[in-house]
Amino acid sequence: MMEHARALKHVLPNCEFKVENNSYEGITLINTDEAVPSQSTLESAWEEVLLQESRNRYKEMRRNEYPPIGEQLDMIYHDIDSWRETINNIKAKYPKPE
Repeated sequence: MMEHARALKHVLPNCEFKVENNSYEGITLINTDEAVPSQSTLESAWEEVLLQESRNRYKEMRRNEYPPIGEQLDMIYHDIDSWRETINNIKAKYPKPE
């Protein structure tokens, strides 16, 4: 289901708005002369939002699995090959999308 507020923020990033009941009819733009984008424009924007999120999901997955920076620095100091292996295993587990 489309999240109208997120799609609208993608189309009009600098515009204030409110969305009631997550519906197209519930969109109100605040302090602007802009018109509410069409439903099809918002649907396209929502698809782009989801695509961007899927492209960036690997970053969050990697970030959550990397050891804390202090631990990484200790690994580098004591055994850099162990650190490289740890980082490369995480990168292999969560590859960067094409």
